[in-house]
Amino acid sequence: MSYNLEGQLALVTGAGQGIGKMDALTIARYGADVVVADLNYEAAVETANEIQNMGRKSKAYKMDVADFEQVQAVVDDIKTDMNRSISLLVNNAAKMNTMAQMKDMTYEMWQTDLNVNLTGAFNVTKAVWDDMRLQNYGRIVNMSSIAGMMGGFGQVVYSAAKAGVIGFTKSLALEGGKYNIRVNCIAPSFLKSPAWETIPREYQQRMENKVPLKRVGETQEGANLVAFLLSDQSDYLTGQCIPITGGADLFIF
Repeated sequence: MSYNLEGQLALVTGAGQGIGKMDALTIARYGADVVVADLNYEAAVETANEIQNMGRKSKAYKMDVADFEQVQAVVDDIKTDMNRSISLLVNNAAKMNTMAQMKDMTYEMWQTDLNVNLTGAFNVTKAVWDDMRLQNYGRIVNMSSIAGMMGGFGQVVYSAAKAGVIGFTKSLALEGGKYNIRVNCIAPSFLKSPAWETIPREYQQRMENKVPLKRVGETQEGANLVAFLLSDQSDYLTGQCIPITGGADLFIF
């Protein structure tokens, strides 16, 4: 399946590595020019260079999605540098989830994770929303998680934030419909990102055995779904959260 994204300008946050990088490369492969934003500017530059080598326009920006003012300024710079507005947005930036039970959770831990994983999606979306309304076109994909659908032991703040992303997505879809703005999200379980590689092999195997398909997903599989949701092939899909879990979100008797 090929998704035509020619003529579109995409912004992918957290695209310096892992899932976000694969999203950015895949979107470019289908024809979009891609702006790469990441807290790690050097990593963002590497991704942007790879996209340019594919023959697409790309530029890297340092962005802390938790900083509202900085996000607004970066998006203004993007419009000036690229000479057009963003039409595709992937809110991928996330903080490695704080593993802590409620009894050990501090206010600082709670607020820091929420600021990146939930408020960050608001900040970036807010910065592009008016332009999407005015151009009567926009496609947004937010990154949730299976933890936002099912919860997770010791994942109080991460699960809450990712559940918030689902509600954020659905409400935005209601508001955006009349402006031809479609908003969806995906909810991965385990994908082979750099974070996955930090998990000891014995625990990886334990997780794999809990997945009906008996493997973890590839980042390319997640990126394929993102490209589909950004493309006109999914024009009647909005307000949906699609699990990409190998069946790990199913209740098995």
